[in-house]
Amino acid sequence: MLSTNNPFISVKYKFYRSKITHPKESLKQNYYRSKFENCRNDVKKTWKVINKFISTKTKKSKIGAETYNTDLTNQNHCEELNIHFSKIGKNISSKI
Repeated sequence: MLSTNNPFISVKYKFYRSKITHPKESLKQNYYRSKFENCRNDVKKTWKVINKFISTKTKKSKIGAETYNTDLTNQNHCEELNIHFSKIGKNISSKI
C-alpha cells in the first residue's frame, strides 16, 4: 500500500495498480485452469495440484548456534536467548 500525501503520486499509483491487477488476475486464472485441465480424469493428480496451491505446510525457522554465534554446549546459551527475547518487545515498539 502506498502512503503519501501527494495526490498526484497517489492517482498515478492507483492508475498503474489497476492496469497491472486485471492482467495479473487473468493470467493467474488461466494458469490454474491449465493445471486442472492437464490432470482432468485423474483424481490423484488433481489433489496433488490442489495441495500444491493451498500448501498448508509451514516453514520451520532454524534457530541454532550459528544464529547466535555461540556453541550450543555453552552454559550462557540460555542467558543469551533470554536477552534476545527480552529485547524483542522493545525493538518492535521502537519501530511503531
